[in-house]
Amino acid sequence: MITVAKIEDIISQIIDNNTFLVEARVHTGNRIMVFVDKKQGETSLQDCSDISRKLEEALNRDQEDFELEVSSPG
Repeated sequence: MITVAKIEDIISQIIDNNTFLVEARVHTGNRIMVFVDKKQGETSLQDCSDISRKLEEALNRDQEDFELEVSSPG
């Protein structure tokens, strides 16, 4: 089972010092929503894409399927 705690743990390992996790949610059907922002500067589409790719690599689709969305709150 994919949990918010698991997502938060993975995110803390893959984001840089200027980026922080705003919120992580896991909805029914393993629909994962992650919101990240930057302390300085704007969060770009590339930032979200990089985090999404790394998070997807850390989760095992063979064990459990999921839908992943990474975005900034703004």
